[in-house]
Amino acid sequence: MKKNIFYTLIILLLLAGCEDKNAKGAIDSLKDKASEVASDAKNAAKDIAEKAVDATKDVATDAVDKVKNASSDALDAVKDAGAGAVELAKDTASDAIDASKDVASELMDETQDLASSASNSIKDASEDAESAVKNAASDATSKVADAATGGGNCSDVKVDFTFYGAPDKSYIVTKNTFKNITASGTSLEGISVEIDLMSIDTSADLNNGSAKWPAAMATVRDNNTKNSFFKKMKKGDGKVSAKVVKIVDGSADIEITMNGLTETVAFKTKTEGDRTVGTGTVDVAKFAPDAWKAFATVCKGFHKGMSHPEQEITFSVPTSCK
Repeated sequence: MKKNIFYTLIILLLLAGCEDKNAKGAIDSLKDKASEVASDAKNAAKDIAEKAVDATKDVATDAVDKVKNASSDALDAVKDAGAGAVELAKDTASDAIDASKDVASELMDETQDLASSASNSIKDASEDAESAVKNAASDATSKVADAATGGGNCSDVKVDFTFYGAPDKSYIVTKNTFKNITASGTSLEGISVEIDLMSIDTSADLNNGSAKWPAAMATVRDNNTKNSFFKKMKKGDGKVSAKVVKIVDGSADIEITMNGLTETVAFKTKTEGDRTVGTGTVDVAKFAPDAWKAFATVCKGFHKGMSHPEQEITFSVPTSCK
């Protein structure tokens, strides 16, 4: 605005015809002043332009830095995401491998169990077959001997026993028997019987006091009796023998030998159909107290807290065996 005022004064002076030296000096002075003002304006404009350039550079630099930072953050995010994906893939692969190992292990265990069960079944079937052959041979031999001596059929001997558990004897298992029983003799008095204890069979009665055990429980009971009682006996080679030493009306005295000990037990006898049946009570703990204690300990839970050693024994022979 000052520049415009000075230019206006110069023009007015010229138009008025002021040509004296003082006016000329004033004009020169105004020109110098105008030149000075113009120079100052030019320098001011230059400063403003330089500041504008510097400001633009600063803004551009900040923008570049922000872009760089944003790019770096984005790259780090991509790297982190990639690392996370790799770790997730590793964990997933590891879990899959562990799951495969577990499945393989379970299949191996099941296969081994099935193989063991099949092996035991084959062994049991083989033993049963062998026992049946032995019994058949024994029966045939006894029948031949009976026929030769004119005696009765004393080889067909059946033996079973009743077991009691629980303090009040409310747990009762009946008709327990043995698969391998051999007998010799031609008359009831004097007949001898040998029982293979390892051939025990408790499958006839699966009563558990309130319902029934599953069929597999018979094998568990058989094994518990064999391993925790019969095999704990120090003598007898897993056998028990009995001999009828005296017969009177309605009774029979029988010598029983088990674990190297012999006791005479009185049995009551009666006729049922075509068979002579004898019943008596045998305290098996007298023959093997330590073995019975071991058995009772193992079976405490199954037997509802108590196993009674007094066993009710029943035997029978055809009435022709007199």
